[in-house]
Amino acid sequence: SVTATTSQTNSLGISKGQGQGSILLDNVVLSDFLKRDDLVVTKGSTDSDESGIPPGLVIGKIVSVDKKASNLFQTARIQSLVDITHVTTLFVVLKSE
Repeated sequence: SVTATTSQTNSLGISKGQGQGSILLDNVVLSDFLKRDDLVVTKGSTDSDESGIPPGLVIGKIVSVDKKASNLFQTARIQSLVDITHVTTLFVVLKSE
C-alpha cells in the first residue's frame, strides 16, 4: 500500500495491490472526481533522511470507478502500464551523500 494521487484531478487515496496484478485505489472521498484513463502516481512519503517513496512515480491508469452515494469512499481499479510478469531486471538507485 502506498499513498497515491491522480494526475489530472489530484484526488488522494491509497493504492493497494490485490494480487494477480490487480491494483485498487481505495479510500478516495466521494466529493473527489475520479476519471477513467487518468494516471495514478505516488504522493510521496520520505523521511528526514530522504528514504521512502518519491512523489510522481507512475502506478498505472484508472480503468473503472466504483462510486456509490451510500458509501463513505469511492474506489477505482488501476491497470499497471508495465506487465510485471515480464520484468527480469530491476535497478534500484540510492542517493549517496
